[in-house]
Amino acid sequence: MKKIICAFLILILCISFCACDGNKDIEQETVTTAATTTESSESTMETTSEMKKDYVLNTNSMKFHYPSCHAAEKISDKNKKEYYGTRDAVIEQGYTACGICNP
Repeated sequence: MKKIICAFLILILCISFCACDGNKDIEQETVTTAATTTESSESTMETTSEMKKDYVLNTNSMKFHYPSCHAAEKISDKNKKEYYGTRDAVIEQGYTACGICNP
């Protein structure tokens, strides 16, 4: 997604350097479209972090993992807890993301 935004911004810069006075309407439309695209992608990123997902919590190390993470498979049953919720909610409970699966 970041690559698309960067490419779009480069395109806008190229157009602005090549634009003459007769193309001001086109240039303004491009800038408006770029602002709308950036706002849209920011709201998508917020929505993504607020999505509920399955996680595996290690109550001993205070790490959380995706269920498919091989480190989650090694957690002993007494320290393993299944959790369904948002990433932000897990972090608010004091857990940190696994360095392997980066949930």
